[in-house]
Amino acid sequence: MAGQRSSPSPAHGEVSAPDGWAPIARACAKLLTQIDVLAERVAGAVVSEVDAYRDFDFPISESRALVHAQGSACLVGLAERRPPTEEVKRAAFAFGQDRARSGIPLHALTSALQVGFRELVTELLPLIPVRDRNLLVEAITLMWTWLHETSESTAQGYESESRRQSALMAQTQERFVDALRRGDVAAEELRQLSRQLGFDPDGQFRVAWSRASFDQDLLSSLFENVDGVACAVIRGLDVIVVTQRIDVEQVERNLAAVEGSLGIGLVRPGLEGAHASMIDAELCIDLAEATGASPIRFERDWLRVVLFARRAHLAPILEAGIDTFRAHPHIAEAALVFGASGFVQSEAARRLHLRPNSLNYRLQRWKELTGHDVSTSEGLAFIELSSICANE
Repeated sequence: MAGQRSSPSPAHGEVSAPDGWAPIARACAKLLTQIDVLAERVAGAVVSEVDAYRDFDFPISESRALVHAQGSACLVGLAERRPPTEEVKRAAFAFGQDRARSGIPLHALTSALQVGFRELVTELLPLIPVRDRNLLVEAITLMWTWLHETSESTAQGYESESRRQSALMAQTQERFVDALRRGDVAAEELRQLSRQLGFDPDGQFRVAWSRASFDQDLLSSLFENVDGVACAVIRGLDVIVVTQRIDVEQVERNLAAVEGSLGIGLVRPGLEGAHASMIDAELCIDLAEATGASPIRFERDWLRVVLFARRAHLAPILEAGIDTFRAHPHIAEAALVFGASGFVQSEAARRLHLRPNSLNYRLQRWKELTGHDVSTSEGLAFIELSSICANE
């Protein structure tokens, strides 16, 4: 080609050197003859300096091969005084996709590329004669362009694959939760889905059910770094979280990030148990919504939860309580506050701004009108259900 000279490169035949660029081209050709040694050193430096590469235990041979390919392409491009080609960028994009599939963090990948760039510059500089150092600024600028453009393509590939994996994971989570809701607990597909999400299908499950305005990104982030496994899915206004080996207090704290109602099912074994815990949680959220009390835990509030779920069936039994709430709300309120005060009359009287005698009178009238003594657990459940039904 007119106006260009060629510098030999054992790895790539001849490298075209534009006029005035021969010193840089010769340095690149010289370094290409040492690319195997350079690849070994860069791969070792990456493992030594970037923690994630040690944690993920990549085969050193794979790292050497990648450094060899990327370093060779950069040196040839630098010798030819040009930025990365589209082919090189496509290779960097594919490299980013591969690293995303491996699970290595993007920041670690970027750090590894910077280590390689640093080592390449360190090796190249001594090969350029002092008399030709006037070319260094352009050469370093061009190498920086290579680092920037290939890093950008790598990051784009990484993010593209990450989005694809996130979408697939969301689909898997939705299929898993929907199958649990249907009760397909004997289906082999459900066991496979549970394993894909990191669950032990024969382990202990607990389901939480929230009614709050979560977005998927926030919801996913809440369970990223917890000990255990969680699958969180938004269904309309409801958020369903299937957990395994996560403390119930942690689940409550995480879901309290957004104000709303919360119901938590019982810990139960196996996928059949996960389905049952989901039923628990749904019953709990219904009670939480009706009473404004949250969280409702099935293991603690099971009697109230079950009675509330059966309130239509219990309507004849609750009729006297419902009528009293509607006809004599001050009497019903006294009984309700007395129960909420732990059956302590002085506390209930204080909350109601009543004298003790007045409170006693109203409690007695409640018993006469309904036939239920609010100071018993059965009487407390009766008044709470009567209150809920009276306001429906």
